[in-house]
Amino acid sequence: MANEPNVLVAKIEARNQEEMAKLQPGVRAVIEEVQEALQKGSSDRAEQIVNAALEEMRADVPASNDAEAGTDKDPAGRRALENILAQVYVTQKRWKDAETLVNRLLDEKKEDDLYLLLGQIYHAMGRYQDAVTVLKKASYQEYYPPFYNNTLADALQQLGRKQEALEIFRREADQFRRDGEILSSAMLEGTFQNLLMLEIDLGDRTFDQDLAAYRKFLSEVEMNEQEAVYLTGTIVMMSERLHLKWLRPHFQTFIAFVEEQKLLEGLNDTVLPSAHLALESWTYHEDTKIDSIVESFLSFYAGPSKEGEAASSNPEVEVTSLTYQWYMCRYYPDHWQVFDYIKETYPHTWLKITPFLDGFREKSPAALEAEVLDLLMPYVKNKNREEAVQELETVYNRAIQMEKQPVFVSREGSTYRNAGRKIMPNDPCPCGSGKKYKRCCGRK
Repeated sequence: MANEPNVLVAKIEARNQEEMAKLQPGVRAVIEEVQEALQKGSSDRAEQIVNAALEEMRADVPASNDAEAGTDKDPAGRRALENILAQVYVTQKRWKDAETLVNRLLDEKKEDDLYLLLGQIYHAMGRYQDAVTVLKKASYQEYYPPFYNNTLADALQQLGRKQEALEIFRREADQFRRDGEILSSAMLEGTFQNLLMLEIDLGDRTFDQDLAAYRKFLSEVEMNEQEAVYLTGTIVMMSERLHLKWLRPHFQTFIAFVEEQKLLEGLNDTVLPSAHLALESWTYHEDTKIDSIVESFLSFYAGPSKEGEAASSNPEVEVTSLTYQWYMCRYYPDHWQVFDYIKETYPHTWLKITPFLDGFREKSPAALEAEVLDLLMPYVKNKNREEAVQELETVYNRAIQMEKQPVFVSREGSTYRNAGRKIMPNDPCPCGSGKKYKRCCGRK
């Protein structure tokens, strides 16, 4: 993405070769050796090669000349070596050294590639306004290297200038749409992810056509582990915005495309089931046939974050799980039709709750309720069995009469998102206090 340090990839190959052809053969050989060392991940070796070449260049100068003048015996070669030395510093994340060297080169001669490199350095340092200022000094007219577009767009985005960032990301996506060329698959993946996110957040009308271009890109690129990470990030980004009703059908179609193309097969087997669950959770939240207590039960059991958590690792999760099971033992006998409806309408959610509901086929609700209570009692303090049942019944009777709460709630003038389920008493309070909900906003 925009902060990747390997600046060599940003060069257009034909232009890069043209510039190399202007250099002395010895300088070209050094640069090629440095590039080879960088490709092997040996930046220290690359630095040694460049510095040795620069020292040799200085040593060739007659003693009557000063050292500074000596580096100008072959000014083009010296600049090329110092330029690649700055790139080595970037690879090593020696941002200050790289900044000093590039600024000195710019003082000698203004070049677009140096503005691009300095912009990347400022971006990596978190100096986003400086990055924007420097990058906008570049005079690219016929082409826009992906590092330029992505670094500039991300810096604008970090500054909150979303509309400007969107236009820059779109410029890179349009280049792919026009010629189908993929100069850097990782870079273009980042472009589409950011572009789609900004279009969703800003309500941009070109979302459909850019999502189609992204599908085209995914059909053509080789899907490896790194590409799978980027694609997963895009799916998660869209999942987090499903409170927007208009986005849901687009998301559903996109997930179906990823499944049909088997893009994540063998690379990530969890994100698509989670995506389906996220989509269903927003749908049954607005479904009048699903009441509040059932929605809370579904959200708890269908939530991917709960999968695999055991009592030994998280007692609070176990208590919440057993409490919901007890509630369903009371609820299920008179509302079994609701679960038939869930099975037909929300198949991915149904798969998550099936293991518990299977118990009703093997035992009576009363027997299952007694077993659940046996498991729950070790967590109940200062109460006997009858008192525990009485408290559970009191909370249950309140719960079945409770109306659904909005996913977005407002407390003390601030808005919070309930993350797809009711906030439980032992959950961290969404106000950010660090206290449990029951000891903070839940008291009110």
